[in-house]
Amino acid sequence: MQYILPIYRHARWYDVFTLIDENFSHLGQDVEDLAGVVGPTGATGPPGPMGATGPAGATGPTGATGLTGAPGPQGPVGTVDKITVTNLTVSTSAWAANTTYSGFGFRASVAITGATANHFPIVAYHPTNVLTGNFAPIADSYAGGVYLYAKTVPAATVTIPAIVLL
Repeated sequence: MQYILPIYRHARWYDVFTLIDENFSHLGQDVEDLAGVVGPTGATGPPGPMGATGPAGATGPTGATGLTGAPGPQGPVGTVDKITVTNLTVSTSAWAANTTYSGFGFRASVAITGATANHFPIVAYHPTNVLTGNFAPIADSYAGGVYLYAKTVPAATVTIPAIVLL
């Protein structure tokens, strides 16, 4: 009986022995016995082509905040249209009923040359006037002066040590 085995030119020996073993197993002798001692493993061949790119992984955690940059250059020097008035007197007749601020039912209009509605008024009452609690801790500016607020009309003329408009 003659057997024809299709052995290809580039077939590996392992593949050849497997083919022989599958076709001649009925003879009762393992192919490994026929093959003899297996020699050393040959050198590794060149790497195969790169496979397809897999799916993107999950997004990692947010990194730490970086360092703060250097401060910018100083801006140009500006001018402040500051007005200061000292020892200003406000008579009792200057106060009139007003509802601008709840709890302070009276307002006095105090004329100050150069004042505008854009100024920020700072009123420094005498300590004895502050301790009465009659005067509001706020004032408003208008074109030509400042509005002062009080709970009641003062019993006497009030002298204000300083009003500064910024």
